[in-house]
Amino acid sequence: MLVCLHEEHTISIVHGYAKVTEKPIATAVHANVGLMHATMAIYNTWCEGIPIAVLGATGSLDASRRRSWMDWIQGQGTLIRPFVKFDDQPRSTNAAVKILVQATANAMAKPGAPVYLCPDLSLQENKIGPETLRYPGTTRYFNIS
Repeated sequence: MLVCLHEEHTISIVHGYAKVTEKPIATAVHANVGLMHATMAIYNTWCEGIPIAVLGATGSLDASRRRSWMDWIQGQGTLIRPFVKFDDQPRSTNAAVKILVQATANAMAKPGAPVYLCPDLSLQENKIGPETLRYPGTTRYFNIS
């Protein structure tokens, strides 16, 4: 894991890695402002057809778990939708696994391009066990121990 001080640098690093290896790599950006900082670098990957996966975050969409309105009111994918191949906001663990697999395949399909996933806060904070994390389309479970 590599920690960067600015999202634009982070995207630029994974852009270079993916360009050299021809394999997508994932990176995470801070919600809202971090994604705004990363937009130009994401656009650069789009222009060059480089496959990367960008992970963001949003507050809980469950009304009973919401914090301040800034957490969830913005549709973050709309910031970069014109220059990503795929974006989604999974709301369950199994949906997140399925969508990550789908997003990676989309990023790698020619022409390559960035993809964006924005998991719900509940998904990020809820405890999960082996019985809740199933590989898409099978009855196999991931080993998360």
